Amino acid sequence: MFGYVRSFNYVDFLNPIQEEEFQRKFAQLEQQLCNSSVMSKFYSQSKENFFLDFVLRGYSFLELQELFPEELEEALRRTAESRRDAIIEWEEFTRVFFANQERPVPGWPGFIKIQLDLGTMGQSEAGVWIKQKVQASLLQVLRKLRKTYPKLEWARRRECYLEAALWDNYILPNGDYSCSC
Repeated sequence: MFGYVRSFNYVDFLNPIQEEEFQRKFAQLEQQLCNSSVMSKFYSQSKENFFLDFVLRGYSFLELQELFPEELEEALRRTAESRRDAIIEWEEFTRVFFANQERPVPGWPGFIKIQLDLGTMGQSEAGVWIKQKVQASLLQVLRKLRKTYPKLEWARRRECYLEAALWDNYILPNGDYSCSC
């Protein structure tokens, strides 16, 4: 599939002369422009970082498997430690982007899958579906309550919270990012 790949060694996807020239020129430009050599070392000294760069650039699973078989195997290996680390990262992500904004983690399919896989949202998609149906019904009740009693602040905050849980966009229907406004 990738005939240009030899035994992969960091930036070893070019022929050896191109690879050496790339590293030399990259380090030279980096030193001239930012008085640093951090990025060039990033590529030349860490196969794991190079692998992550390919992942973030959207290379397919098959391409990653061909180029980085050991790194991909390690990344996909599930251990108690990797699960614990993933839970910690997920909790930090949700704290920064949702809890600190006084909003729930939305019921987006990718987020639901992550939470189900980590065991932080229960155990079944059926339970998630029921929860979303109950939230949608409660949202309708809150909307009617707010029409009748528009000054109920607790109802406004709860309505915003449920809209955020059920909304399919990060920017809320009211145009804000946070329910605290």
